[in-house]
Amino acid sequence: MAPSFMRMLPRSWVSGTKRGKAVAVTTVAGVLLYCWVMANRGGDGDVDGVRSIPASGPIRAGWQRASRWALMHIPHHADVLEERGAVRAGADHAHDLSVDPENHLQNGRFAGEHIDTAAARVVASPPPTTASPTAVKLSASREITFERNLGKSCQNYAEKPPVDRTLQESFIACKVSELCNSIECPHGTTNACTLRALTVPIDYGPADCYIKIDPENELAKVHPMYNSLLKEYPFQAVTTGTGIQVNILLVRAPFGASGNAAKERGLYEKYRDDILFMGISSFEDYPMDAHNPFSPRLDQDYFLGAFPGFLHMMRHPEQHFPPHVKTVLMSQSDFYYPEFDPRTLDVPKKYDFTYAATWPLGPSPNTECIGWAGYCKNWSMVQQALHVFCGERNMTGVLVATTNLAGTIKCDLPPSCDGKITQTSFINQAQYFNYVKQSRFVFIPQIHDASPRVSTQALVHNVPVLMNRYISGGWKYVNDKTGEFFSDMTDFRASLDRIMHGAATPGHYTPRDWVLANYGSANSGKRFLKFVQDNFGDRVHLPKHTTMLLP
Repeated sequence: MAPSFMRMLPRSWVSGTKRGKAVAVTTVAGVLLYCWVMANRGGDGDVDGVRSIPASGPIRAGWQRASRWALMHIPHHADVLEERGAVRAGADHAHDLSVDPENHLQNGRFAGEHIDTAAARVVASPPPTTASPTAVKLSASREITFERNLGKSCQNYAEKPPVDRTLQESFIACKVSELCNSIECPHGTTNACTLRALTVPIDYGPADCYIKIDPENELAKVHPMYNSLLKEYPFQAVTTGTGIQVNILLVRAPFGASGNAAKERGLYEKYRDDILFMGISSFEDYPMDAHNPFSPRLDQDYFLGAFPGFLHMMRHPEQHFPPHVKTVLMSQSDFYYPEFDPRTLDVPKKYDFTYAATWPLGPSPNTECIGWAGYCKNWSMVQQALHVFCGERNMTGVLVATTNLAGTIKCDLPPSCDGKITQTSFINQAQYFNYVKQSRFVFIPQIHDASPRVSTQALVHNVPVLMNRYISGGWKYVNDKTGEFFSDMTDFRASLDRIMHGAATPGHYTPRDWVLANYGSANSGKRFLKFVQDNFGDRVHLPKHTTMLLP
């Protein structure tokens, strides 16, 4: 068995790094422990040895990897493990199968309760025993079932437009739909139910949520601590195109950027073997240090090598990441573009440019706007450019989020901008997009911005961009179809002349066509999926019918 088993192990477990060898050793130990447990289970199928497995640590991780291997390669034991609750998505189930002896609740749901879809009614099974979490038996059925969650909303329609059905009709429709992962009905009723896309119910008294349980997706379930980790700022979920969470967490900012660094790093170290963590550039120059004088210093050597994969924005990643880190040129701004009727883009150009800041740019009431956001948004460059925009070219523009809500504190502008520049407080996206559509170009002067969403938002609104050539992320969006670069004030006027001429020439720029052909969730989601499959297929089980992954 040993040679056959070793051939079935992922290559990274048995060769290469010290970590890979350590994983192999603990996995083999887990297999031996697994075989001992199977040999010593009681005559009634009770896996007595499960209770002696450590709750955490390398042996527990080895047991989990061995169990996943057993589920895939030893079908005879799959039902035993599933019934014991010892393995679901390769995670310790002590939290997921906790039982309240008073009302038999599991995770806020009715324990032992399942939906008989043939009769369209709730059938209550005998309540589970409370002696141990591992004593809770799961259904051995391979049929799709539904788990009822009272007072919960499922979120996101799986059909557009949504269709009202009875609960029985919804069961049938959801079973055959790849987009349906849950059903929502008005609380306490079985009528006016709709198919939903998401599987993480949220508290909402007027609704009941029925989560679709597909046995074929059991190994694809996320770790029990997954959604708790999402409460910490750096950690970001990854989902399929239909909204199902996968067992990957993106680390979008350095630990401590907006929280307790020691706590966040400790959580990562604790669960790094159970959840695939990957970095994504979405904060200043992370994983590099932006040297922002208003931010703590970043340990870039640690973050460049901490995660096995990184979605980055660098021109030359091989000069920065160590060889063991798998990388892909991909940013948050590659995904999720606003949807709208393109006919609404045909509006008069009221402004020459729009610039988006983040209020406050500096400590209030500092009208010089020198602070953390001012550094990131390169406000000092904006002030130099305004002398050209207003004083030399008599241009009009919009400076978004450069005043407080009351309009009583504003970033200082040159006197030549009086009557030519509109300053706004923080506004919603619809208002911002309205300004963008009425502008000839969007001005993006920042350097320390890893994922400038304003760039692709401008392009999808068919508005070209004038971008700083030295920006850390977003440079990949600029070409002869989408806008112009400038380096500093020495070439700024020439770049400004080019973009003003191009914006006035019909068909010179085609930013919307270009960005929709190359980016957006459909294109980027497929690339993200391929990156994960090619590099981490041995670590992540994906739900069936997965066609894309989204951050």
